Amino acid sequence: MMFSRGFNSFRGCFSNGFFYNGWNMLIVVGIILIIATTVYFLIRRNRSIVSSQSALELLTMKYVKGEITEEEYLRRKEVLDRK
Repeated sequence: MMFSRGFNSFRGCFSNGFFYNGWNMLIVVGIILIIATTVYFLIRRNRSIVSSQSALELLTMKYVKGEITEEEYLRRKEVLDRK
């Protein structure tokens, strides 16, 4: 009878299977951490872009409604463009 060292139905994945020496488990955890960090920073970057666009839209609406002058609109828009 031949037994392989990898995952099989007799040993499971934790006894002498895939996570046998611990290094494989560290690799899997590392990959999961890298993916989670990448997703976190992509979402965070996307939120700042949306926030900047919505601020510009609000400023434009104030100008269109006549709540602020053209000079104030241009000054505030320049500040938003710098960020």
